[in-house]
This record gives sequence, C-alpha cells and structure tokens, in this order.
Amino acid sequence: MIKIVGKAEFLTSKSESHYNIYQRNARIEPFESQRLKDLDGKPHYIIACKFEILLEEDSDCKSKNDYVGKVKPFLDSLLDSSLILNTQNYSISQVDTTLKHITDFF
Repeated sequence: MIKIVGKAEFLTSKSESHYNIYQRNARIEPFESQRLKDLDGKPHYIIACKFEILLEEDSDCKSKNDYVGKVKPFLDSLLDSSLILNTQNYSISQVDTTLKHITDFF
C-alpha cells in the first residue's frame, strides 16, 4: 500500500463540517474555509484540508512519485460535487500491506 499525506483546496457549495471524512483508506480534515458568493448570491466555500490516503500499489507506477497523478482522482471520488483547485503532497511512502485501517498509523 502507498500512503500519501498532503493538503488540498477545493471549491464547494457545502459547509466545512460536511468534509470531515474518516474512511478505511482515507482521512480528510478541513482546517480553513473562506466563504464566497456566486453570481446568483448562493454561498460557496473554498476549503483547505489536510489528507492522508492509502492507495493500492499499481504495477504501472515504477516509483513512489508516479502515484502523484492518482491523488486528485482519488480525492474526486470522496469529495462529491466539489472542484479540487490544487493539491500538495508532503509525503509518499510505502507501508505494510497487512494494514487494516488508516488509523492504525496513529
């Protein structure tokens, strides 16, 4: 398994509390939000969050850096109806495959 730790910013119409995500292979915790309004006056938010995700190893990826391109699609699958503005990956490491849950690290 590959563990990736980083930060992401995304645009959404849902409040920050909606995005505390704790799943078997992902943990996403918002730490900052900025409220905006669109042209119709509807509220939108830019939310910054830290993330820790576990990805299955892929034979197409020759090095750990090859997994960088898999982060955004993975986050897209968790952050429904959100537009990811950017991601920053701080750590990419290979972890034991017997891991049962991401919280086993903490």
